[in-house]
Amino acid sequence: MTGSHSTLHTLPRFDSQTRRHQDGGGGTPPRCGRTFEESRNVMYQQLLLVGRLGDDPELRYTADNVPVCSFRLAVNKQWTNAEGEPAQQTTWFRVTTWRRQAEVAAGYLRQGRQVLVIGEIKPPHIYLDRKGEPAATLDVTAHTLKFLGADGGHPDDLETDPVQGSLLADIPL
Repeated sequence: MTGSHSTLHTLPRFDSQTRRHQDGGGGTPPRCGRTFEESRNVMYQQLLLVGRLGDDPELRYTADNVPVCSFRLAVNKQWTNAEGEPAQQTTWFRVTTWRRQAEVAAGYLRQGRQVLVIGEIKPPHIYLDRKGEPAATLDVTAHTLKFLGADGGHPDDLETDPVQGSLLADIPL
């Protein structure tokens, strides 16, 4: 292209003798100088849900006086089945959030409110329901909440550090 500046970026390459990623010239080596084996073992999970609260949130405090808020979240999937009729399936999640985000969520969220949750899912707990049918609980630890829909007078975004659980965003209250 005439008049435009072009930069060639090269990716780090793997050196089989040292078992480390090498700078490919002009690029930057991977963070922390990880070995190939270390890089293969780095994993991350993030779950994004948009749904409605099934009940009012419950705020409680740990023995160390750390706020914890829990609520049930219904996520609906809608489609048209093979007969051309509308079909729907609801999946329920138990969402838990901590510290200041827990207090704000408990203060502003109510049953039926639509919310976006970004967090981590825990392994499901399998049990038999009242009818003797197998069932599971899906527990999510929320790192980010976004209040959706019209319900003025609340902060829109709450984001927490996944490790510390502390608020990253300033919350005007």
